[in-house]
Amino acid sequence: MPRGVPKPKNAKPNDIVIGNQIVDQGQNLDPVVTQEKDFDAIIGEEAFMNQILTVEIPSTGDDSAPPDGILSVNGISQGWLRDTPIKMRRMFVEVLARCKETKFTPQTPNMENPESTNIPKGRTAFALPFSVLEDPHPKGRAWLAAIKAEPA
Repeated sequence: MPRGVPKPKNAKPNDIVIGNQIVDQGQNLDPVVTQEKDFDAIIGEEAFMNQILTVEIPSTGDDSAPPDGILSVNGISQGWLRDTPIKMRRMFVEVLARCKETKFTPQTPNMENPESTNIPKGRTAFALPFSVLEDPHPKGRAWLAAIKAEPA
C-alpha cells in the first residue's frame, strides 16, 4: 500500500487496485495479418547494398565546401576525403546519390510586362558530386542511374 492510504478493513490482497482501473469496452479489433516475406530477395538486396564500390568525390571551387565528411547508414559510418579514391559500400553511394540541394534565384522583373510575377527559379544539383570508378555488379550502373533520376 502507498503511504497515506488507509487499507480497507475487509479487503483481500487481490481486491486492492493501485492506480486507474482499465475497463474493457469490448471494442472489436482487427486481427493481425502476417505477410509472407521472401527472405531470399531480402538477403539478395542486403548483399547488393553491401558490395564495395570505388568512388571519388572531386574538389569544388566553393570555399565553404567541406574537405571531408562522414556518411552514416543505420549506425554504420564511412568517412570520405575529396580527390581520393575511396572504397565504400553501395549503401553509402546511395546516400551520396540522394543528397541533392535546390537553390533558388530571383528573376529580374520585366518592366514591359506588368502582369509577370516574380517567381524564383530553382536549380537542383547534387550536394556532393561524385563519380563511381569501379562497380563489380552488372546492374549497378542502372541502379545508380535510377536513383540519380529521382526528383529531389
